[in-house]
Amino acid sequence: MRADEETLRIEVEQIGKRSSDVEALIKALPSTQCRFVAYDHDYERPDGRPASKLFMICWVPSTSKPSSRMFYTSQKSSVTGQFSGIESLVAHGAADLRKATTPAGKAAADDDDDPFAEDEDFE
Repeated sequence: MRADEETLRIEVEQIGKRSSDVEALIKALPSTQCRFVAYDHDYERPDGRPASKLFMICWVPSTSKPSSRMFYTSQKSSVTGQFSGIESLVAHGAADLRKATTPAGKAAADDDDDPFAEDEDFE
């Protein structure tokens, strides 16, 4: 999603395929411009169960204009606040996105919303 800094409107610029992975997302992001991205990340939990995590990504690459980085960062909480049940993430590069969506990253490790995530014996 692209934010118009003059009108303060957010426009949907592109919709990716549901089956796209994080690498396809990285390829679709501009390397010199900021964006907001809603990303539904499907993954497998360590115990093999499928799971999904919604991210609202504030894409602010270091190669973008400083004024644009400041604008997007300042609007992040306003945009993220429009959604519920979504994880907020600021990404400065591809490494930030990969880290957040790997099993060792936040997506797979965050089981706060899963009452069966802990290793317990239920009888």
